[in-house]
Parts: sequence; structure tokens; C-alpha cells
Amino acid sequence: MKGIFESTIMGNLIGVISLIIGILSMILTIRTLKSATKIQKEMDKLKITTFSKAKFIIKKPKLEKDIDKYISTIRSAKTLSRKLYMNIYATIMEIEKVNDLFGESDYIVLHRIGLELKKIGTKTEAFSDADSQVFLDDLIQVKAIINKGDYLL
Repeated sequence: MKGIFESTIMGNLIGVISLIIGILSMILTIRTLKSATKIQKEMDKLKITTFSKAKFIIKKPKLEKDIDKYISTIRSAKTLSRKLYMNIYATIMEIEKVNDLFGESDYIVLHRIGLELKKIGTKTEAFSDADSQVFLDDLIQVKAIINKGDYLL
């Protein structure tokens, strides 16, 4: 037994085995750290999405009420005011800025509607009947997106 501990070959062999175990432990630690970092990022993203959903669910009844009010106002009004336009535009922008809540196609529609309304809003003349119809169609689309309920999943 004493000969084994005094042998240089055995000492070197034990040293190499220890080195290999140390390297394998280091590799395992690095992989675990990368996995933990990835999980942490996913959890942070999930927290943000959950917070956005909760915040939107609280705002949803007011947004629906506002959109219904705008629709009825447009249907009954002879001419549209700049104030009404600004309120409609602000409501749609508020819905569009909610992150990771709706499907990509819904965001595309919301963005298109926002650009359309922005273009109409730059007019210097009074809003026409065609503008009123665009407002009405856009509001109906926005209401459909809100009422879809995909964001509750």
C-alpha cells in the first residue's frame, strides 16, 4: 500500500483524474448557469406579459365604452370635430401600445388604422363623409380585436 502512494505514476494518475473531474464540473456549472439565465429571461418576459394582460383587462370596459360612444357619435353626427378625432386616435394608440397582448395580425391592423387616422388628421379642411366612414370602419375593427379575447389565453 505504501508503494502505491510513493509511486510517481500513481500520483500523476490521481492528479489527472482530479483535473478531469474539475474540468467536467466547470463545464456542468457553466451549462447550468446558461440554463438559469435563459429561464430567468423567460420568466421576466412572462411577468411583463402577465402585467400587460392584467392592466389591459382592467382598462377593457372603459375602452369598449369609449369606442361604443365614438361609434354612436359618428353615426349621428353631421360633421366630425377635431376633438373627437383626437380622442379616437388617442384610444387606438393606447390599445396599440400594449405589448405582447394581441396577435401579430391584430397589431398590423391596429398600426394600419393608426397610420390611416394620422393621415386623415393632417388634413386642414373639414372631415368628409368618407372620413366618417373610415373612422366608423376602423372603430368597428378595433372593437372586434378587443372583443376577440385571444389575449386571455
